[in-house]
Amino acid sequence: MTEAWPPVLSSASMDPAHWAYHAEGAANMLVRYVGPHMWPFWNTQGGDEVMVLRIPKKIHASDAEQVPAADIFLSQVLVHVLPSSSLPCMRRLDMDTSWLPFLQALADKCEPVRPIFRKAAGGMDMSTPHIWMMRDDSRPLPQSRLVVEIKPKCGYLPSLPTTRYPCKASMPKCHIQKLYQLGQKAQDADTHEWYNPLDLFSGDEGKIQRAVNALLDDWTHGSGYLHMFVDGARMSFGDIQEHIPWLQVPRRLSWRIAQILTENRHLLHTLAHQQQRLDPYDIEGIAQLWHARTGKPLNSTPVEELPRITLADYAFVAANSVPVVSSDKDMHYVMAAYLLAATLKDVTLFIPLDDVEGTPMYRANPIGARIVDLDAKRPSKLCQHARKDAAMSAFVHCLAPDQRCATYLRRV
Repeated sequence: MTEAWPPVLSSASMDPAHWAYHAEGAANMLVRYVGPHMWPFWNTQGGDEVMVLRIPKKIHASDAEQVPAADIFLSQVLVHVLPSSSLPCMRRLDMDTSWLPFLQALADKCEPVRPIFRKAAGGMDMSTPHIWMMRDDSRPLPQSRLVVEIKPKCGYLPSLPTTRYPCKASMPKCHIQKLYQLGQKAQDADTHEWYNPLDLFSGDEGKIQRAVNALLDDWTHGSGYLHMFVDGARMSFGDIQEHIPWLQVPRRLSWRIAQILTENRHLLHTLAHQQQRLDPYDIEGIAQLWHARTGKPLNSTPVEELPRITLADYAFVAANSVPVVSSDKDMHYVMAAYLLAATLKDVTLFIPLDDVEGTPMYRANPIGARIVDLDAKRPSKLCQHARKDAAMSAFVHCLAPDQRCATYLRRV
């Protein structure tokens, strides 16, 4: 019988020289194994996956302790809303003092290559009780070179009985955000078609193709929600042409990515359905509910005054099959559901692609799309989202109609 991977490790088996900085988000840092091709750091008995370590960062937030551990959130909450075959495999490592030299050596090694804005927000948590082992989804499997990373974003428009901002009924939130950002920077809109998440989640082959074309257009201009990895390294359009010279026409790649996403329509449908089921109110509606019950604006409520969200709350709303609606006693369920929906709106899809004998044709890896970036959100995100949503929506709402047409309506 093949041993489960990744297996349990001990600090004695870990050599800091065999690990390198890979990436990081707001709450965690990823270090990738770059040592000899050997078990257990390479899955030599299975699919040849490479290991990454997910190490928490020091978070200076009063509600950080309310965030469930990543593996517990995955096994007790996310399995109820997403297909388990598309979820990451995470194995927890309990830390003790024997791990401190390894963690310190990693922190020292990573610090010089970390982005400056990430350094300012904090570093590796030397006192963390746990780290996690995972597969490196940015690394292709054997006979592969390419992995596509896509952040699909929100797959529906909110249905609000009352809203101060009618633009929400016709514009995806990422478009509202883009108009707001352009306005803050006093920049003109770009000329190519904007990526519309509603196209990607539509289930319609033509619309999915249009969405992928727009994602790749953004990528070739150095922006957007799509990235490409070659042999595990993220590369720009210019860099990737040097490594795969025949990739001169992104439309060839676009066609194959769209095919794979069309084949994964059920996964995209499930993701959009759960986003909408868990967030029937939109943050604007939740702010209205909160104000009606407390007399206070949500966007300025101290986090200590928010309902405490527990793992049981997340599990309850995840396992329920109907939209989470409000009553006088369950505001914490509504907020837990919104935070879970926020996690689903922020996921990343990794799609491995096989390079077929150096030709510009691709076939999907049999493992298919993988979903990562599934961290639970801190309750304080409710207040932050309420502030950001009001600012962006008000800005777009106040644009002159012809201004909105010039920068938006021609692109959808």
